Amino acid sequence: GLGMPEREYYLKDDARSKQLRADYEAHVARALALVGTKNPKAAAHQVMELETELARASMTKEERREPAKLYHPTTLAALNAFAPSMPWADYLQALGLQVDSVNVTHPAYLKAVSELFAGAGKSTGWVNYLEWHLVRATSDDLSTKFVNEGLSWKKALRGIAKSPDRWKVCVRAADEAMGEQLAKPYVERTLGTSGKASTLAMIQAIEAEMENSLNGLVWMDDATRSKAKDKLHAIANKIAFPDMWRDYSALVVTRSGHFANQSAAAKFELRRQMTKVGKPLDRKEWLMTPPTVNAYYEASMNEMVFPAGILQAPFYSNTAHAGTNFGGIGMVMGHELTHGFDDEGRQFDAKGNLSDWWSPKVSEAFGERAKCVKDQYDGYELLGEHVNGTLTMGENLADLGGLRLAYQALAHQAHGDTSAAGEATREQRFFLGNAQAWCGVQREANARLRLATDPHSPPAFRVNGPASNMSEFAAAFSCKPGDKMVRQNACRVW
Repeated sequence: GLGMPEREYYLKDDARSKQLRADYEAHVARALALVGTKNPKAAAHQVMELETELARASMTKEERREPAKLYHPTTLAALNAFAPSMPWADYLQALGLQVDSVNVTHPAYLKAVSELFAGAGKSTGWVNYLEWHLVRATSDDLSTKFVNEGLSWKKALRGIAKSPDRWKVCVRAADEAMGEQLAKPYVERTLGTSGKASTLAMIQAIEAEMENSLNGLVWMDDATRSKAKDKLHAIANKIAFPDMWRDYSALVVTRSGHFANQSAAAKFELRRQMTKVGKPLDRKEWLMTPPTVNAYYEASMNEMVFPAGILQAPFYSNTAHAGTNFGGIGMVMGHELTHGFDDEGRQFDAKGNLSDWWSPKVSEAFGERAKCVKDQYDGYELLGEHVNGTLTMGENLADLGGLRLAYQALAHQAHGDTSAAGEATREQRFFLGNAQAWCGVQREANARLRLATDPHSPPAFRVNGPASNMSEFAAAFSCKPGDKMVRQNACRVW
C-alpha cells in the first residue's frame, strides 16, 4: 500500500501536493536514517518512486465505494497466473493458511504489483520500501526520536503541533490491543441498565418509522418494498457491549516494554483473525470496542452497533430531554439504519450477501433522488475547495435519512418533557441536540486532508445540509421561503 493517505497525493500537480510529496520523502529519509539505512536519501527516493507507481495502479476513492468492484473471488491457480512474481504459497504458509481461493479486491493493482516486483531494482527498491513500512508501522511505539520524527510528518499533513499526552497514548494502546478487557470497568462506570434499555427503545421506534417510510414511498414497487422490509426486520442491534466478552488469555502482557506489548498484541490479533478462516461467520463479534465514541452499520452482517462510548453526552443522557436525545443519538441510530439502504448498503440483502434485489425501475428512481443529494453537497465549499458529493454520498444519504427518521420517531413519542416559557421547544431541542453533537474545531491542514479523503462531509454541512431539506426545521425556527436554511428544491430519499 501507500504511505500517504490517497493516490491523489502522489499524482496531483498543485503546489500543496508537490510540497507534501517533498515533505514526505524527506520524512522517509530521516526515518530510515534512524534505523541505519545506507544512503537514506536515495532509499527514500526509491520508496517514493515505487509508491507513485502503486498509486497509479490503485483505484480511486470513488471507485472503492462500489462493492461489486471489490468482489473478485479467485482461485489460487488464477492468482498465480495473473500475478506470477509474487510468492503466494510462501505468503500463505507464513500466515498459517490453507485455502483454495481468495477475494482479490483489486486485480489490476495486484497485477501491477507483480510486474513491479519482477522489474529492475527489486533487490534494493523493494527492500527499502518494506523497511520503511516496518518503521512507519511501529515508530509511534518506539523511542522518542522515532515518535518525534513521526510528528514532523503529522505536522505537515494534519497541522498537529505536538504529540498527545502520554496517558492518552496509553489508553488508546490498551483500547486497540484489548478493548473489550478495558471495556469492563468502563461500562460499569458510565452506563447503567436503564441507559441500555432506553436506547434499545429508541432504536425500535426509529426502525418503526423506517417501516412507515417504506410503506409510503411512491417510487418503490411492492416487490422491492417487501424485500426492503425483510432486510429491515432482519437487522441485528448491538448496544453498549457484547453479550460475550472476548478471551484475551493468550495475550501475554509484560513489563518488558511498550513495544514488546504492542508486538504481542499484533501477533495475538493476527492469530485471532487467521483462525476465522474456514469457520462459520461469528455474528456475535463486535468490530468496535465498547469505549469507542462511534457507531457503525456493517452491510455484510446486516447489523447496527452502538458502543457504550457514544451513549454519553452530548449524544445521549438519561437525564436529557427526549428532543435532545433524539436529535443526538437518535439521529445516529437513524443514520446507521439508513446505511443499510444507501447507495452502497442497498446492494446487500437481508443476510448480508452482495445481491441485486432492486427492480431496475426502482433503482433508477433511487438514483434520481440520490443525485439531488450529490448535487447539493457538490455545491458546498470549505477553504476554497468543494465537498466531493460522490465520495460523501453514502454518509450524506445516511445523515438526511437519519435526521428525518429520528424526528418522526420523536413526534410519535408521548411528550413526557415540557419546556417553560422562553425555553426551546421540543422540536427546537431536537435540531439543537443534533447540532451540538457535531460541534468541533479542527486545524486547517486536517480539514483539507479530510476533504480529500473522508467519506463524511465537514461537520457544519452534516448539520445544515439535512436540516435545510426538512420543512420541520423551517417550522421549528420560523424560517421563510428564501431563507438560507430553506432549500428551494429539497432532497428526500427515505
